[in-house]
This record gives sequence, structure tokens and C-alpha cells, in this order.
Amino acid sequence: MGILKLQSKKPDKKYLIVCLISLILAIICGIVLHICCGISVYSYNFADTYIYYVLNFANARLFFSHLAVDIFYFYVFFLIGYFCKYKYFSCPVLFLKCFFAVIYSIILFSCFSFEGIIVSLVVFLPSFLISSLCCIIICGECKGLKKSIVFFCPAILALLSSVLMLILVNVFFRLLIIIV
Repeated sequence: MGILKLQSKKPDKKYLIVCLISLILAIICGIVLHICCGISVYSYNFADTYIYYVLNFANARLFFSHLAVDIFYFYVFFLIGYFCKYKYFSCPVLFLKCFFAVIYSIILFSCFSFEGIIVSLVVFLPSFLISSLCCIIICGECKGLKKSIVFFCPAILALLSSVLMLILVNVFFRLLIIIV
């Protein structure tokens, strides 16, 4: 009956632990790399434009860039989870995704004062966590979906993740700006 009906099985705790370890290692490596190597101009410009788009509520630019990145990552996780026997091959991709997000959030925290901290805590980190959770769910549960809808699920989840990021920007961030 249900199109998105999943198989009733327990989540793979080993896979979740490996993903958590990958996330922790990415955080540690991102902090160490930032301390040792400094900031590249490209990363600084990315953080500067991200803050500019969030503060000026440039919704279309934020939405489509977030959607494109999420579709790429979600389909990579989908292909690994659906066609490979070992879903642990997705952990290096998760590590890279988390690593780049940690570097950008460190740049937002360190280079841009109050506005960088607020944008990072209210918009960037929650949207990154939602996106990472969707990647883990796609890789772990894509084999349990019906064959007719399974190839569209990463795109639907990417659209949902991008809409949630817009809600973070337009609702929570605007309320925070009005209150502060």
C-alpha cells in the first residue's frame, strides 16, 4: 500500500558507530588543518558570500546551490548503498562532506565576528546536520524502498533538505535578527 514503506528491521548500529567515528575524525582533522595551514582565499570568499546571501535573504541562490550539492551527495550515497554490498564504503565520502563543513564553519566562527557565529549556528550547522542525516538514511535504507520510487528518493530528500534550509533562513534567522 505505502510507497515509502520501509522494511521493519533494526538500524545497523555498527554502521551508525562508524559514521559517528567518521564525523568525529572529520571534526578533529578540520580543526587541526585550520590551525596548521591557515585559511585559503577560496574558503574565505565562500564563507563571505554565504554570509552575504543569508543576511540579505537571497533565497534563490542559497536554495539552488544547496539543492545541487545535496543532490550530488545524496546520489553518491544512494549509489553506494543501493549497488554495493558494503555500505561502509560511504564513510570516506561522509568524512569528506563533514571535513569541508567543519572547515567552513571554523572559518565562519573565526574570520567573521558575531554575524559568522550566528549564521553558522542558526543556518549552516543545522542544515549540514540535516543533510548528513539524510545521507546516512539514504545509504542505510535505500534497499528497503519499492523499486518504482527508489531512484527518485535522493532527489526528493535533497529538495526536502533545501526547503528546510530555507525555513531555517526565513523563519528562525529572521526571528533572531528581529529579536537581536
